[in-house]
This record gives sequence, structure tokens and C-alpha cells, in this order.
Amino acid sequence: MKVCRLKSGWPVLIASVLIAAAPTLSNQVAGVKPFPRDDDAGAMALHALASCLDAVGAGASYNRLISLSGSAFTFVYDSTEAYEPLRDLFPTDVLRTSARAAGFPDAHWEMDQPIETVKAIVKREIDAGRAVVAPFLKEDAYHGFFVITGYDFSRGIFKLQGALGDSAYAEVPIPASWSGPTASPMGWATNPVFVIGERGPGQAAGDLDKRMVETGMEVLRGGKLTYGLTPGELPYLDSPGPHEAWYGIPAYRLLSLDVATRPLVIKRDGAEAVNFGFLWRLESQLGQLQQDRRYAAMALDFISSRVSGGKSIEVLALADNVTKMTVDARDLREIFGDRIPSEINAADAVVKYVRGSKSMVFSLAGRDGLLEDVRGLGIKAFRSPWGPVVLDDSPAKRLRARLLVKSLEARDRASLRALGEIAAYVGPDLGVPEQETPKARRQRK
Repeated sequence: MKVCRLKSGWPVLIASVLIAAAPTLSNQVAGVKPFPRDDDAGAMALHALASCLDAVGAGASYNRLISLSGSAFTFVYDSTEAYEPLRDLFPTDVLRTSARAAGFPDAHWEMDQPIETVKAIVKREIDAGRAVVAPFLKEDAYHGFFVITGYDFSRGIFKLQGALGDSAYAEVPIPASWSGPTASPMGWATNPVFVIGERGPGQAAGDLDKRMVETGMEVLRGGKLTYGLTPGELPYLDSPGPHEAWYGIPAYRLLSLDVATRPLVIKRDGAEAVNFGFLWRLESQLGQLQQDRRYAAMALDFISSRVSGGKSIEVLALADNVTKMTVDARDLREIFGDRIPSEINAADAVVKYVRGSKSMVFSLAGRDGLLEDVRGLGIKAFRSPWGPVVLDDSPAKRLRARLLVKSLEARDRASLRALGEIAAYVGPDLGVPEQETPKARRQRK
């Protein structure tokens, strides 16, 4: 096992899996690139799709895919302890929506099929030169999406590309069955694979701009999402269900209630324990909110280059609004997941740091020996599978968290109003290249 760290500083255990690079075979798709490991669509779904499209020369920019999918303006939350099913739940079918808009009209999910049917689908697509998206196919390597790039049925293997990989494909045994998320309202499924299908005629950039605006408005208005007791084949014992999640602006009501009242410490097996179900949910959903709004700003920057006159200023003002959301989301995330600097190695210095900080939850990684002394100074401290954790809850810090949620909600409401105004004039294709930013356009002129 090795320990990786999220941007918030929380340590995360990830299994180190040695997967040998496979020899080159004829029954594979060349040029499928590795992709980043981040908060994209919960489990790097759109990164995986972008690699598939790039390998067939589609050239759809990543920020274009994220804007078309609806995820750029999505926020999902609920008040239960569910973590992983919620993180992989979306109000739109992220891959299907963006792939079809990018010029692949037959793109779709195949799920709950016998493994022999899955193998036949993979063979058909790979033989046609198209890679296949397969969430969680090798889940003990990392928690996320993979791309099937080839097969060798005589050896019983799929060839894979994934996050943080290299140019050489890995190979894994074809499982009898597996489960994974679909980054859609469907939630999890058994044996899920996403096929892009044949490429169709592309759409004008202006039409895609309008679609992005309309989809953004839809997901901001929000509504309910439901998910079941068990996602696919994998049980989540800390997630008794079924549950209801909310997305869009209505979700902030639940988030505000949680940050104001949800306890950081709960009783488990008769003893006090850190409420990691709550903290994971915040870490996951706020991390994704940061990423999504960052790409929303990039998409709006592109749109601003294709509208006339002073209208571009209005689009850029909206881009500035969603960029500020990434700061609020980061600050809120850090309240519930910070770390104590490595140079602090004395209990009294730990107490001074946490009481002077705006955060409530701290990783004290590598300093287990300080826990008893920290407790003796009146601070709650716990051992956990992710290392020692120190807590400092207070009304003032809770109030700051509520104010940040209020700011996030206000900014999303402002985004909804602005998108409604932009929808009236966005859309005409002015012939500006798809991936050209306003700065590049000014330089070209």
C-alpha cells in the first residue's frame, strides 16, 4: 500500500498494483493516452472519454466535454453518511450527453450484460478502432475509470489505459463480473462499458455554446436524485438506503444544515470515532465543485470570444463569478480537512496551531506519538486508518462554514440568472476556432 494526498492534505490509501506492460498486439487501439487523476466527474469519467475521442482524431477539448456534459454547473449533496454512491451520482448522463454533442450520435452505455456479451462488444469496438470506457474494471489499482484499449481472448486479458499511466498499456485478467459507476442518474451498474460508436457530423461551435448554457441552467435549477441500497454488486455497509440526494441550488440547504450541526465525533461500537462518512462526503463533493466551476469558467471564456460587442463582457463577468466559487469551495473544504505543518512536533504547538486556525479537522500525519499529549491539553485527537486526526470544533468556525455555503449558493443563483440572459444571444457560429481563447484571438488579430 502507498499513501497519496488529496489537495486538501488528507492522506488516502491506494493499493499499489504491479501490472506488467503488455506486448503490442494487432487487436488494440493505438494512441490512447493516460489521463490525470483528479475530481473529474467523480472518477475521471470525462478524462477517460477524452482519451477515447482523441485516439480517433475527434479533437474535442476536455473543457468542452465537461461543459457539454452538464457537470460544469453541477452540485450534488445529501444528508446521509453515503459517500461513494453519492460521489458517482449525476443529474445528467455525463458521458452520453457530452459524447453525442461532440459528434458521436450512437454513444451509449452497455450494462448488466453477461461477460461474454461484454467481450463481444469490446471486440467489435476495438476491431473498429475505438477504445471502450470501463469504470472500475481494475478497482484495486485506483478508484476510478479505465479505458479498454485491446484484448487477447486466448490469454483471457483486456489491455487498459488509465490515470497516471504511461504510453505502454497494462493488461489485466478479464473478470467474471465487476461493478462500477456510470456518472449518471443510473448510478452504479454491473459490467458497465461505454462505447462511443461511429463518428457522425459535428455541430457548429455556436450550437454547442447554446447547449452548454441550457444544460447549465437545467442542473442549477436542481431537483432530487435517488440511489439504492447497493451500487451494483458492491455493498456499502455504512450506507443503508435507499436515499435521496439533491442537486443544484436546492442542495445547498442540506449542505448548510450539515456544516452547522453535523457532529465531527460519533459513537461507533460503544466508542467515540471521527465522523468520516460526513468528512468524506464534503471532501468529495467540494473537491468536485472546485474542479467543475474552474472548467465552467474556461468554457465561458471560450464562449465570450464568439459573441459580439459588449455581450462578451457579460459572459466574462459570469466566468469571474464561477471562478470565485472555486475559492469559496476550497476554503470550505479546508475547514473540514486541513493538515498541521510537518515542522510542528510538540503537543503545545499543535494546540496553538489548531486553535488559531480557521479549520476544525486536521491531519497530524506521522506524529502518532503526540496524540496522548494533545488530548491531555483538552483537544480531541484520534487514531484512524488514515493517520492521526485532531479536531477543534467551535461556534465561530461553524459560522464561517455556513457563511461560505451561503456565498456558494448566492453565486450559483447569480449564475442561473446570468445564463438565462446569455441564452438570449449565445449561439451564432462566428467562425472562431473551437479551442481559441479571447487572448489568442486578440493576438491573431
